Formats: sequence, structure tokens, C-alpha cells
Amino acid sequence: MPLIDTYLITLASVEQLCGKNLVLKQKTLVKELHLSMKYLYSQGCLPMLHSCIKETILTALSRFVEMGLLENTSFLTKKGNSTLFLRCPSESAPRVKELLERLNKDRNFSKNHQDQIFSEIDEVIQRT
Repeated sequence: MPLIDTYLITLASVEQLCGKNLVLKQKTLVKELHLSMKYLYSQGCLPMLHSCIKETILTALSRFVEMGLLENTSFLTKKGNSTLFLRCPSESAPRVKELLERLNKDRNFSKNHQDQIFSEIDEVIQRT
């Protein structure tokens, strides 16, 4: 169940990016999702703290890139480090929606918890 929760919330965040011409720094998105999932756990929306693991969030994003739902672009910084940015093209929206519906079916959140989760996702996108 922790993996489904992580992938579901991460995918719901991706859905918010679709077609909006937003480009987000991957590291910042992972950090903000991590903090939001910890908050959702503290509010009782997520039953397991394992849903909040940064590495699992990063893996979910990587899988969505592999599936073609997200595009990633890497830029070198002045220090020689690489910074990764993510965007969701509008063409991905139908596939994202379909996968999100499938995951939602497997993980029936209550209406109240669903509202809290989507509200928190909106805040993640704004902070990122």
C-alpha cells in the first residue's frame, strides 16, 4: 500500500502539471512532495509513513519519465553539477488521467481524505 500511495500522489501532482507549460526542478518537487506526504500522514490521510520516502518519490517520477508521461531536461550548473527539470506535455494528459483512475480504483480514499490530498498537491505545485 505505501507504494500505491506514493505513486498515486506523485501522479496526481504530475496531472496538475499537464499542459500548463510549467517546468519544475525535480529536486524541489521531490522535497515538497516528501513534506506534503509527511503532513498527510500526520493528518491520518496516509496510513503508513513509508509512503513519504524521498527515494520512492524519485523512483515514481523516473518511472513516469520512462513511460513518456513526463519529460526531463538536464542542465549543468556553473559548479559542474547537473540539475534536472520536469515538465508534463499536454499530449500526456489522457494517459496520466487513465493511470490515475486505475490507481484510485486500487486505493479508495474517503472523499474527505481525497480533498485533503488534492489541496495539498495544489500547495506543492505552488511552492515548487
